[in-house]
Amino acid sequence: MKNLFFLAIFIGFVFARQDYTESINLDPNRMQTLYNEVKNDCENGKFARCQSLAKFYYDEKYAKSVNLKPNFKKSKELSKIACQKGDNAMACINLAFYSGEIWGKQIYDKSLFKKGFDKLTQKCDDENALSCYQIAFWQNRCNTEYDCLDMMSKSEEKTEIYLQKFIKITEKSCKNGNKMECIKLVNCYNGKFGICEKNEKNEAKKDEILNFMIYLKDDNK
Repeated sequence: MKNLFFLAIFIGFVFARQDYTESINLDPNRMQTLYNEVKNDCENGKFARCQSLAKFYYDEKYAKSVNLKPNFKKSKELSKIACQKGDNAMACINLAFYSGEIWGKQIYDKSLFKKGFDKLTQKCDDENALSCYQIAFWQNRCNTEYDCLDMMSKSEEKTEIYLQKFIKITEKSCKNGNKMECIKLVNCYNGKFGICEKNEKNEAKKDEILNFMIYLKDDNK
C-alpha cells in the first residue's frame, strides 16, 4: 500500500524549475495553479521566480496549458528582471540567447552566459544539487544542439561528471530523510529528466529509493 502511495506522489509531483521541465505534469488545473503562484511571487519582489513565469511565455506547451499566447518580448523582460534583480543564473543564461525579442540557439551575449554559468559552478561547488544538474543540462545542450561551444568545450564526460554530482548530493539529502529529494532521484532514475537515462542499473536504484521511502516518517520534509 505504501509503495502505491509513494508512486502516486512520484507521478504527480511537479518540478517548477526549468531544469526539471521534462517531467512536469501539464494538467491545466495544475499549471494554472503554478502560473498563479509564480506570477504572484514575481510581482511581489521574489524576482528570481520571474524566470519560472518567463517560461509560460516562451514555451508553447506551458503557454497553451494556461491559455496564453507565446510572447518572447514578455519572456525576455521577465528573464531580465530575474537575472538582474533576482540573481537567477538560469535567467542570465537564457537571456544570453535572445537576439532582440527572439530566443534562439546561439549565444548573443557571452558576458551574460558567463555570469550565469559562473554562478551555477559556484553553487554546485557549494553542494547545490540543482546547480550541478543545470550545468550537466547545459553542457549536454552545447554538446548536441546549441551553438555555445565557444563558451563550453564539447565534453560528454563533463555532462556525466556533473550529473553524477547532482545524484550524489540528492541521494545524501534523500538518505537524510528529505522525501522531495528522494522523488527527484526516482524521476531521474526513471528517465524523466532530459539527460537522465532509464536503464536496468537505474531501474534497480529507483526501486531501492522507493523501498527506502517506505521507512521514512510521515513528518519528514
